[in-house]
Amino acid sequence: MHITFYWLSYLITFLLGYLFIYWISQSSFLDKFPRLQLALKTKLEDLGLLVLIWVLVGGRVWYFIPLGRDYLIAHWMDLFKIWQGGMAFVGGAIGAPLGVLLFVKLNKLSLIEFLVLMDLIVLIVPVGIFLGRLGNFFNQEIVGIPLKNISGIAKEILENLGLTYTYSGWGAAPRVNINFLEALWEGVIVGIILYLTFFKKYKSAPYPWMLAALFLIFYGIVRFFLEFWKYYESKFFGDLSLAQVFMIWFVILWVVLYRLSYKYEKAS
Repeated sequence: MHITFYWLSYLITFLLGYLFIYWISQSSFLDKFPRLQLALKTKLEDLGLLVLIWVLVGGRVWYFIPLGRDYLIAHWMDLFKIWQGGMAFVGGAIGAPLGVLLFVKLNKLSLIEFLVLMDLIVLIVPVGIFLGRLGNFFNQEIVGIPLKNISGIAKEILENLGLTYTYSGWGAAPRVNINFLEALWEGVIVGIILYLTFFKKYKSAPYPWMLAALFLIFYGIVRFFLEFWKYYESKFFGDLSLAQVFMIWFVILWVVLYRLSYKYEKAS
């Protein structure tokens, strides 16, 4: 089950992503960007392969970073044992743009076309997050903090909504079902925001950075606060996890992208 569901979630995400980008390339959506449209029509498989490779590389490397340099030196071959599972979203989020950038460079596309393509790929990310969090749950890879560590109305809400779970191998005490919470907020809620924006505004008047900026701000904020309910044996900086530190950078990057997006809209 561990291997099957783990790879099935990735397979479904990339398959849906491929079909979505194919649909976009065949529609009139990219008429304003003919070179990008032609590249996607003729070399979509190249884009898919590059993104897949860089997502796997980034996700695997970032998964092992918290284990420390000594562990990496002693067990560096574990990086290539992808059948054992273990991926980090932040690493994948860094790897995906690198794969897209390489595709853009190979096809001599512009910076604007790179950013439009990133906006389109961002629309696929919530699907991957949703499936990945379900995979974490079925594989028992990530667990929440014990429910006894939470008090007040938050505890009552979690209990009333059934968002607690007794993870195997983690004692009999119920814990926050962090997997379902992340699937809901990072996958479903963030996804709804992106798709509503895409179909209501972006599709009729596309301008670069907008969807990427929206993803960074909403995902960054949601992930930052949910991390407090995720169990860690040790934190990275004070009470913050490594992921939370990067969510702060996500929000900072959002500010930059939002300002650039606003300027582009005004210039258009």
